[in-house]
Amino acid sequence: MNAAGGVDEFLREHAVIVMADHSQAAVTASIALQDELAELDVLAPSRSPDAGEDGEARIAVCPSQRAAMIYALHESERDAMRASVVAPALAIDGVDLVLWLERDAHDAPREGVIASPRHGELRFAPDGPVVDPRGASWSVDGELAAIDGSIRDGRLLSPEYPDALARAWAALTCPTSGDVLLSAAPGYEFIDWGRQAHVGGGSHGSLHASDSLGALVLSGVQLPDPGLAQWSIADVAPLVLRHFGVAQPGR
Repeated sequence: MNAAGGVDEFLREHAVIVMADHSQAAVTASIALQDELAELDVLAPSRSPDAGEDGEARIAVCPSQRAAMIYALHESERDAMRASVVAPALAIDGVDLVLWLERDAHDAPREGVIASPRHGELRFAPDGPVVDPRGASWSVDGELAAIDGSIRDGRLLSPEYPDALARAWAALTCPTSGDVLLSAAPGYEFIDWGRQAHVGGGSHGSLHASDSLGALVLSGVQLPDPGLAQWSIADVAPLVLRHFGVAQPGR
C-alpha cells in the first residue's frame, strides 16, 4: 500500500478481501483418543488392518486437532462398531459432541445425529419446517440443547455452534468421512499420532464458535446480500466472481 501512495490511494484503485479460514481456541488440555478407545482394537500406524493383537484391528482413529474421526475397518461391522464407539466416546473428558449418520435400507443418508454428553441427542435432516440463518431448511427432533439451539418464529438459532447443521451434514455425508465424528470442547485438543498437541497455545477444527468464527474485512467489493444473517467462507468466492464479472457456475 505504501508503494501505491498510501492506504487511501491504494484503496481507490484496488478491491481488498482480508479473511481467515478459522479462528483459534485456547488449548489447555489434551485427549489421547487412541488410548481412550484402545479396548476396541485401534489400528496403529505400523499395523495393517488385519494385524491387531487379537488377529485384526477393528477401528481406525484419526485425530485432527480439535476434531477427530473414527472408521470401522470392516463393512459388515459398521453399525455394530458405531454403537460400540459412541458410548465410550461420550464419556471421554473433553469430548463436546459425537456425530454420526443414520442410513436407510438402501444405505442412503436418512438423518444425522449430534449427541452431547450433557444434553442428549439431536436428530436432523435437510428439507423441513425450520430455517437456519443461511436460509437452509431442516427437520429437527430431539434435544436442541446439544447445539445450544433454539427455534424462534420458525428460525433455528445456534450462535455457540454457527451453521452447525449444514456443517455437520456436509461432514457426515462426505464419501471419505469417518463413521463417527468428534468435536472437542473448548480448551481441549486431540493429540496426533506423534502424541503432540498445542497445549498452551491455540487450535481449531471443532463446531464451537470459539474456533469457527473467522475475520472478514472487505473494501471495494459489492455485497450481494447485505442482510445475510450468517456469513460463511463459501460466500467469498461469489464476491470475487461478481467483482470481476465472471458468471458463477450453475447460474
